[in-house]
Amino acid sequence: MPLDYGVHTFGFVWNATAAEAIARLADQGFRKFQLLASDPHFNIRDHGSTDWIALRNGIAAAGGKLVALDLPVGDYNLASPMPDVTEFAVGAYGRAIEAAAFLGSRYVTVSSGRKHALIAATPGVLEDIVADCLVRLADHAAACGIRLLFENHPIGVFPDAASIRSMLDRCGRDNIDVVYDVANARAIGEDPSVGLEMLKDRVRVIHLSDADDGKWQHAPIGSGQIDFRPILKTIEDRRFDGDVVIEIISENPLADAVASRTRLQTLL
Repeated sequence: MPLDYGVHTFGFVWNATAAEAIARLADQGFRKFQLLASDPHFNIRDHGSTDWIALRNGIAAAGGKLVALDLPVGDYNLASPMPDVTEFAVGAYGRAIEAAAFLGSRYVTVSSGRKHALIAATPGVLEDIVADCLVRLADHAAACGIRLLFENHPIGVFPDAASIRSMLDRCGRDNIDVVYDVANARAIGEDPSVGLEMLKDRVRVIHLSDADDGKWQHAPIGSGQIDFRPILKTIEDRRFDGDVVIEIISENPLADAVASRTRLQTLL
């Protein structure tokens, strides 16, 4: 059976509201959406606003579902040694959890913050900070009927499959799943098929985008050097029943999302 690809609104963040982006994507046959909750695209601080209601109604009108709600990782850092920074981030993720519940999403995506490239912390320090934040967020999410999706991220404290596995065991919360981003994995030299296998019991969403070797990109499928055939075969062989989401950041996000879906369909 052909994969029913979902799509991320990341590429629309500067040129369309979330409701407008989802309407355009729905017109192209997409029914599964992942939302970037960032101004001016979507305001997580405006709880229950007319924009929130319009978005919820738009998803329903399309016969679609909201896979997950994401925050921009560059703006919210769960890996800071500064308590006021982590408290700001935890508060923002808390509002995202409440927004997800309002919009009918099952998930909120989180990452392990970002490490400062020039200030290497003593091993274990940032890991402790992030793990504590994740436990707090997981407990808040559980109280709201929401699950967390932990994403592999090149600049995070837990960037690869092995460290994510360790983190999941450490947190001990059963409402933390994984979104595995293929381009993020390639950016740190991890074989996506290996990473997916290592986390196979926890991966519920897979992000697909292309990239050139040695670069961190979310380019249209077919424009970079990632070979998607073994990745798609892994998805097929595992009978993956989660969501596979196309995440493209480009100047033409709508056309490139549609073209990427077409390209992927020819590979499997």
